[in-house]
Amino acid sequence: MLIKKQEEEYNLLNWWKKAFYDNYAIFKGRSRRKEFWYFFLGNSILLITTFIGVGLSSDLEDGESIFFDISLALFLIIWLLLFIPFLAASSRRLHDTGKSGWWTLLCFIPYVSYIGWIVLIFFWAGDSENGKNQYGPNPKGSIDSEIDQIGN
Repeated sequence: MLIKKQEEEYNLLNWWKKAFYDNYAIFKGRSRRKEFWYFFLGNSILLITTFIGVGLSSDLEDGESIFFDISLALFLIIWLLLFIPFLAASSRRLHDTGKSGWWTLLCFIPYVSYIGWIVLIFFWAGDSENGKNQYGPNPKGSIDSEIDQIGN
């Protein structure tokens, strides 16, 4: 029998799996701060670890080692696998703060991306909009959603 954990009991891996497996390319809806930041942390750990592997293997035989090729290919595959889920999680996180997911594109505009990352970090760190917004109900399941139902 499979027992589903409540979100209060989630750890880093559970939040990462929720963003990666359950919501791989879902750009609609809202995402909690916890889900986004744990996903961001998990991605950072994966990418930094594989990047260190690329760096260490480049020192072997002046970078002409099969280990360098394998580690570089692994890094690129992991980066490509994480790219779409990151865009989706970022979009959902921005929706949770009441902003359009198109703001994510700020980090890809040349010469603007440095400022864009700062703006996005500020938006991603913001608190959720209370209750329901144009992108859906609050993922925290707050009391505000019950208050919104009164009178309907």
